[in-house]
Amino acid sequence: MGLAQISGFWYIAVITTALFSIIYPLVTAFFIQRKWNVSWKYFLFGVLIFFLFQVVTRIPAVEVITYFLNPALKKSLALQLWFIAGLALTAGLFEETGRYVCFRWFMRKEPKTWEKAVMYGAGHGGLEAILLVGVGNIITAINVYAVQLLPISQLSASARDQLHAQFAAIAAEPVWEPLLGSWERLFTLMIQIGFSVLVAQVFIRGQIRWYWLAVALHFVVDFVSAAAPALFGSGVTVIICIELFIGVFGAAMVWVVFRLKNISAPAGDLPIESAP
Repeated sequence: MGLAQISGFWYIAVITTALFSIIYPLVTAFFIQRKWNVSWKYFLFGVLIFFLFQVVTRIPAVEVITYFLNPALKKSLALQLWFIAGLALTAGLFEETGRYVCFRWFMRKEPKTWEKAVMYGAGHGGLEAILLVGVGNIITAINVYAVQLLPISQLSASARDQLHAQFAAIAAEPVWEPLLGSWERLFTLMIQIGFSVLVAQVFIRGQIRWYWLAVALHFVVDFVSAAAPALFGSGVTVIICIELFIGVFGAAMVWVVFRLKNISAPAGDLPIESAP
């Protein structure tokens, strides 16, 4: 029996989301640079920090831990939720600590301003979108197409069963569902910019609690997004609800970003009450 037929519209949706995830952060950064005359250097700082604190360190560690825990995770919902909570907490700690490191040491000889924090956030969230969704979706589309060209009859029975299940799942989902990734990236970039502006307040206001607020909010958005499918399944309705939650959260972060705009750009950093 052949693999389930994948609609051409599914490929279009996947590639559309991939291109959006690559182009959107760059267009946003270009707008920020032109609107507020802020250097691209801070965009590159964001790219570097995300690469170091996620791609090089946390993500490989998570992959290894997941590999060893996977058999136990499949048997226990409670363990899955604790694991998701751990992933959400470490994501917040790694990324917000990365932001803190950038503002404190990469920018130690210059004032931390709202504009720089916004551009930094575009780079931080931009690399996340480009690598995890943009490049990831392109690789997924290529792999799905390539597998259909292979003589799967030569594979083992277990490998064939796995491929049949994967292709059946893709064929069963609405062809437009991959486009939800574009919606998610639209607001996730705003969330990443918001977290960057929050951490910048540590230096603008001299209060470390802004760092912990960013960690807490990061935990909330990541935990809710990942725990909902574990609790309620990964049906279309659940996925749409998650994306609506991300949209509302992202819109709220845009409000926060502009509420904090007028109190930035100090003459110099204020003393920080305690370091994380």
